[in-house]
Amino acid sequence: MLNQQKTGKFMAEMRRQQNLTQRQLAEQVGVSDKTVSKWETGRSMPDNAILLDVCLILNISVNELLSGEKFSEENYVNRAEENMVELVKESEYHRKKGNWTIFGTIFSFILLVIACVFVILSTAGAESLAWFIDMPSVLIPLGITFFVLIASESLWDFLQGFNIVYGKKNYTYDQMKSSWCAMKMVLCTIPIAGVFTFVVGIIAVIAFLSDLNKLGPHVAVAILAVFYCCIVEILLMPTAVRLYKKII
Repeated sequence: MLNQQKTGKFMAEMRRQQNLTQRQLAEQVGVSDKTVSKWETGRSMPDNAILLDVCLILNISVNELLSGEKFSEENYVNRAEENMVELVKESEYHRKKGNWTIFGTIFSFILLVIACVFVILSTAGAESLAWFIDMPSVLIPLGITFFVLIASESLWDFLQGFNIVYGKKNYTYDQMKSSWCAMKMVLCTIPIAGVFTFVVGIIAVIAFLSDLNKLGPHVAVAILAVFYCCIVEILLMPTAVRLYKKII
């Protein structure tokens, strides 16, 4: 993948050589100065629609921008070919992310539907099912976590984190950092999802349970959601720590 940090520093240097502020560059290409700041700190790249305009204003070529450095005519062709290879890899990476986003959307929707079915069954009289196989306590937090990953387009990065830690393939710093951000997002989402599931379980018990003598066991079942989420956090922690060590 392209080194966005290097590209960002190069853009900032070329902007200063043109005696432009971030605001002035932003006004010329039709974006906000915050967007330019993100470019120069390596958090994002200019859109394809304005990439050429940015290069013209900074008096550089697209290849130089993607490489993050100025180069002579002698190595221009070689660097252009290298950049094309990197762009192909980048395109393949985003294609895989898109495929996993579609898969994750379908999978998380199925999880939530199954969870809703089990909630109805458990509160409608199938007590033994709720006490021994409490699927909502597992499926609802998983579904919420998947939706968060999908909404942030981080599902592929999260799954890739396990390959980075336990696989043998080499990954770039940007890929490792993206996976760490996705892992951190999951670690933050899971406990919130567990508490949300607990609250939903309590509301379902109050709304549908007619025999208050059975309130205690159902509340205990609702608490299981938090317990399960704690277990998942503990299981993910070794991977998260090893992933973090790779980027520091």
